[in-house]
Amino acid sequence: LQSLQEQTIAPTGPVMVIFHNDPGNAAPSDLRWEVGFPVADVASLAYHESDEPAADIPLEMKQWTYTRVAVSIHAGSYESTQDTITAMLEWIKENGYEADGPVVERYTDMDDAGNAQDLKVEIWIPLKGAAQAAAPGRI
Repeated sequence: LQSLQEQTIAPTGPVMVIFHNDPGNAAPSDLRWEVGFPVADVASLAYHESDEPAADIPLEMKQWTYTRVAVSIHAGSYESTQDTITAMLEWIKENGYEADGPVVERYTDMDDAGNAQDLKVEIWIPLKGAAQAAAPGRI
């Protein structure tokens, strides 16, 4: 929070977690992830091109450059998002695509009351492949 204020950054949307490896298959000490949020005014943000963290920039701007993305809404606890991700990966394979980047969980309605069944998480998986106009599907 202090870094947000120091860099005068105002989030314009919900918190997102970007997983660079599979939380279901990685030991907690090996998990690679980032926390982020969309911003509107990028003029005052530091931009860092590397995948390695910059020691002198507490918060840095990164851009999402994927243009083809599978998206699903997970309803339920945060701990069970892996079930939706697994179903999405099956849909991706069945429709001739391949996953092509990190999985993003976008927490659209963080619930402070602890009602896990009411939580909604938007999940994004970047795609590559030459599938012919895959029909939208429900996962």
